[in-house]
Amino acid sequence: MVKMEDAERIAVDFVKKKKNPQSVNVSSVVPSVPADHWEVKGSYPVQITHGAGSEHFTIEIDKEGNVASYKFEPGFFIAVA
Repeated sequence: MVKMEDAERIAVDFVKKKKNPQSVNVSSVVPSVPADHWEVKGSYPVQITHGAGSEHFTIEIDKEGNVASYKFEPGFFIAVA
């Protein structure tokens, strides 16, 4: 099985490749069901026309170190007047 640190690195690299953010913040890396997967959760900053905010991600890494599934969803946005 892939180590927790490796699962985190794989997930961060995946987010960087898909979304090209300035930075990626991992909030948790926990075993998922089935137990041979890691679930990595976190967020990254995004810029929009009239403000800034973040988007969240959940990525499952399988025991071979492949991305088994992923989900990107909007976080919060701060409007600048």
